[in-house]
Amino acid sequence: MLQFEVLEQRLSSEYHVEVRRSPLPYNLIRWIDESAGEVDFRSLNLTRETLRVEDMRGGKLLLFTSPWNLDWAIEHNPDLTLSEFGNVTF
Repeated sequence: MLQFEVLEQRLSSEYHVEVRRSPLPYNLIRWIDESAGEVDFRSLNLTRETLRVEDMRGGKLLLFTSPWNLDWAIEHNPDLTLSEFGNVTF
C-alpha cells in the first residue's frame, strides 16, 4: 500500500496528474498446477465472485474473495490442483 501512496504523491507533485485508486475485492490467489494434468480453465465450476486470470508467463490463476470461494472451487473441481506460490501444492 505504501508503494502506491508514494507513487500517487510523486505523480501528483511532479507531473500534476490526478490518480484515482479503487480496491478490488480479491484477497486470495492460487495458481493452477497443470503438471498434474490438463485443466480446462474456462469450464471450471467456480463461484460468480471468482476471477480467472493469466500471469505474464501464461500461468493460470484464480482470484478469490473469500476462503469459502476457494473451498468451493476445490470441492467442485476434483481434478483441480492449486498452488499458493506456483510451486507448492495442497
